[in-house]
This record gives sequence, C-alpha cells and structure tokens, in this order.
Amino acid sequence: MATYDVVLKGGRVLDPAQGIDAMLDIGTKHGRIAAVAENLPTADAWLVLDVADHFVTPGLIDLHTHIYWGGTDLGVLPDQTCLPAGVTTAVDAGSAGWANFTGFRHFVIGQSRTRAFAFVNISSIGITDMRVGENLNLAYCGVEDAIKAVEANRDVALGVKVRVAEKICGPNGLEPLRRAAEVRDATNTRMMVHISDCEQPVAEILAHLKPGDIITHCFTGRGQLILDQQRGTVLPEVRAAQQSGITFDVGHGQGSFSFAVARAALADGFLPDTLSTDLHNYSSHYTARSLPDVMSKFLFLGRDIPDVVARTTRNPAAAIGRADSLGHLRVGGTADITALRLVSGPYHMMDAEEEKFTNDRYLAASYTLRAGEVYNQAGRAARRWYGPRTEEG
Repeated sequence: MATYDVVLKGGRVLDPAQGIDAMLDIGTKHGRIAAVAENLPTADAWLVLDVADHFVTPGLIDLHTHIYWGGTDLGVLPDQTCLPAGVTTAVDAGSAGWANFTGFRHFVIGQSRTRAFAFVNISSIGITDMRVGENLNLAYCGVEDAIKAVEANRDVALGVKVRVAEKICGPNGLEPLRRAAEVRDATNTRMMVHISDCEQPVAEILAHLKPGDIITHCFTGRGQLILDQQRGTVLPEVRAAQQSGITFDVGHGQGSFSFAVARAALADGFLPDTLSTDLHNYSSHYTARSLPDVMSKFLFLGRDIPDVVARTTRNPAAAIGRADSLGHLRVGGTADITALRLVSGPYHMMDAEEEKFTNDRYLAASYTLRAGEVYNQAGRAARRWYGPRTEEG
C-alpha cells in the first residue's frame, strides 16, 4: 500500500493558524493530511505535485458567496467556480430563507464537492430576485420560522443574514435587522449584516450587533461608510466594534468594494478581518472574479501574501466557529489544501465603482485539494493511479 496518496513537493507552506511559514512537503492519505515535513518520500505515492515556487496553504474559505444556483438570479455553481480558484469552503450569504432553504440544502449543499455552509435569510424568500428587495414586505420576515430553519439545519446553518439598505427594506428601515437579531439570540448563533447602500449611520446598525456577528461589505463606497467622511478616518464606533469581536468582512461583489475607501481605512490602520468575494452571477466574471482576485487587490494595496492568506483561511474559520476543523494544515485534519502561485505580469483590476488599476503581479490557484481529491484550474479532478507516477505521468 502506498505511503501517501498525494504528495505536494517543494512548496512554501503558509499556515497562519499554526504559525508555519517554511519550505515543506505535505502528504495526504485517505482524504486527510498524513504528514507535513521536509523531504517526504515519493517513490510509492499515487500522485506527486511539483509545487516549487508555490505557496501551499489551507484550503481557502470564502466567507461571502451566493451558490444557490437555479434558486436565485445570483446563484453560481460552487464546484465550477470555487474549486478551480482554490476555495474548498464556501459560505452562502443568505441566498435562501426559511421557505426555500430545504431545496438549497438538498440540491446544492448536499450535491457539491465544495464544502458549503450558509446563513439563513431573515426573509422567507431569500434573495430571489435582485430587482426586488426581500425585506420590503415584513410579512416575509418571520422570526419563528427563521429560528426553526436554523435549528433544523445546525450542521450547515451558521446563523441569520439580513440586508440593510433602503432599496431592500424601504420604509421598514432597521426592523428586519431587529428581527434578525431575535433569531440570532434565540438560536445562540451569529448574524451577518449587509451594509452597502445603507441610509442609516453605521453606529445605529452596530448597536444591534454582538461579538461574533459579521459586518459584510465593510469597504463599500455606497451609502453610509465606516469612515468619517469629513476626515477620511475610520469611525471610532467601528474600531470599538472590531475590538469587541465583531468581524469586518470585505464582501467585494458587484457593488460593495471601493479602492478609495479601502485605501483610506488601511492608511488609518484599520484592517478587514476577512477577505471574501460576494461571488455571484453578476460579479464572478466582472468585478470580483475569484477569491485570489480579491487577495491580489490587497497585495496591490500593500498587504503581503502571509497576511492575505490569514484573512482567507484562519480568520474566516474562526469567524464561523470552525477554527478546530478548518483553516489549518494539522496532521489528521481533512486534506483541504490550496497551491497558489504568484504570477508576474500585468493584472487588470476593477472595484465596484469601476475604478481601474493595473498591478505587476497576482495570485492564481494551480491546484486545489478537497478532502484529498485534486482539482486543477479547470476544476477537473485528477485521476488516481497505483505505482510511482509524477504530475506529468
């Protein structure tokens, strides 16, 4: 019997959860990490991946996606969009509400190789049609039914999602947020709050949040910002909220990331806790093409590779309460692994305000291992075989 199923050979292993930054090999066996060490033997490995000149990281975690394909106009297929980009775990941000969560769970979460979690939308219909705000009719925002949906799906439902914006809530203002907070408290979970295009001051929204909750679209350029717009500095209420344990997530998307806001916040010493795409049908081929694309934008903004890896592995795992099982490369853990390469050459980037820049480098995923199965940039699983073979064999 082979010592290892797969050996990733010669890469720079970055595991912020364990404080590892070293040239090491990784061996997998039966879908789990069997060894992380120098010079692992490869003679009888089923598959050897030459990852020299790569950064080998825990499988990337995208904290904000919309993967209810066929159930909403936002939905993308997770295996076709996440696995080729190095993402092994995708968190759906409220695509489904209590009325359609069962379908989402069965037809998408249950059928995907990509590990998927979800926030249940406070609105029963979820984000069915981007042209119609799901919280315009409070009859959809049933607290008891949302509680039941979270409780019935504890293994995949992380908590409750609410979008707070005038075009989504209309005259109902912050009432959907208050109801979502009731669900959070009753289920002892967490709440994710969308703030892009919001008319209410951020401080009013933060008053309803608790440690463990998540603000997504923190660098939006639309509506009320996390910045004092006179001084261009981060609001003290925002700093206090982050220090108290509230997660600030990027959630780039089609309309929720501004280079100008991000640059001002970073210059003022405010870092997002997590980087995410808000991956959906309108953003995935336009403004936020993948999680490595968002990571590359933060390289352009001055962050380094270990930093952006931490904000796409260790930090999101902690944000969803899965730091014990995800976001690390511990021996014995599930073999969710990403091999990223830093590519030189012109890389064109655009934010949600259509501000464009070109950088001279970017990150791209070469291989993704999800529970030991190898996927390449095309999203295709590698064939396994017996006997000593190489990547080219």
